[in-house]
Amino acid sequence: MKNKPFVFFLLMLISNSSFSQKEVFDVLRNNSISDYNAIKFNTSDYLFGYPKPNTADVNIGFYWSSGKRINFEISNIQQLNEFKNFDSLFLEVRKNIKLFTDSFKNDALTHRIDYVVNYGASSQFRVINNIDKPNSYTNVNGELMQLKVDMDTLRIKINLTNSPKTFYNSKYNEKVEYVEPIVIQFILKNLSDIESFSENVISSCVKKTSEDVGKYLTSEYRFKRLGSFNFTYNMNSNPITLLSPSKANDIRRTYNKDNSMGILSFSTSVQFLKGQPVSSLTFGVTFPLKNKLQKIGFKGTNYFQFDKDISGNSKFNMFNFIELSYRKDKVESTDNRITIKNELSFGYLLRGSSNFLKPNTFYIGLPYVKFGGAVQLRPELYFSKDYWEPSIKLTLFGF
Repeated sequence: MKNKPFVFFLLMLISNSSFSQKEVFDVLRNNSISDYNAIKFNTSDYLFGYPKPNTADVNIGFYWSSGKRINFEISNIQQLNEFKNFDSLFLEVRKNIKLFTDSFKNDALTHRIDYVVNYGASSQFRVINNIDKPNSYTNVNGELMQLKVDMDTLRIKINLTNSPKTFYNSKYNEKVEYVEPIVIQFILKNLSDIESFSENVISSCVKKTSEDVGKYLTSEYRFKRLGSFNFTYNMNSNPITLLSPSKANDIRRTYNKDNSMGILSFSTSVQFLKGQPVSSLTFGVTFPLKNKLQKIGFKGTNYFQFDKDISGNSKFNMFNFIELSYRKDKVESTDNRITIKNELSFGYLLRGSSNFLKPNTFYIGLPYVKFGGAVQLRPELYFSKDYWEPSIKLTLFGF
């Protein structure tokens, strides 16, 4: 890769700072996976601290009345399909940290264990005591005793594979190949309480979650814009119920571009018709269909043309068109490169101020080329009773 020195500098920069999941993903989406794998991140921040807590697109919480809870943090809801044999993994982790958790039983410090499960390599973990936490005390019968206020945390980061998997990233509206870890976080009054969880606690949580989001785990939804998921369960109820939101239909949160409301647009265009330059202004609204990738649009366009009357004076003519369009997007398309938009449109002349375009003129718009997010070239075919003509329309989008 030609810009490999620059990429190396960028990766070194973010590896020595407090970086987020999006910042690292920005590097992945702009460079090949092979280049990413060739650079080793050896810093503690990356190994144990990435991704930052509560930055994933999918956050699922499981709450018990005793105050303990479990959080699943994943980048794509489809990663729930990767939660296999995690009960045995949990038992292994609990066994490996038991020496530490037993020693935490009677102290008032706040502890965090970051545990990394590596594919094809030994697991690693670090123990952090009282990180950025002040000491708290109480007085019992005249004796000063340290008081524990904050919760302990066990954060298990699971790197399932060393080869990339293809997912659909909602934020960037494209299919990408990238490796994202799965994070399972236990939050407890004391880390020694990790022993109170049943041996199948992970599979029980996954089973309940799959009941509510099962349709999104199928191959049908693998490359669709799913938005984000943020929901919690009450694990003490029988049966287990949602805490937030109250209805399973509300657990998916779509991005603004995914809403079913109409998206307004305004654009200006120029083209040649009958050998003369014609400009136009278009106002429209586009409605996404059920799967979000198919859209229908309704537009109104005013065409402007300058001519001369029989006296040689300049004359301004205006023609009003309405347009109906249908478009089917590809998930690979983004707004930062050249793309082909599969759109067909039909426009009809409602009225005009001259015979430059005769009554009943209509046009058919064909698939167009889009350059970035603001410029497009679209071929069109114009028809009337006595002629037909091809034209290329150059369009600049305002919003």
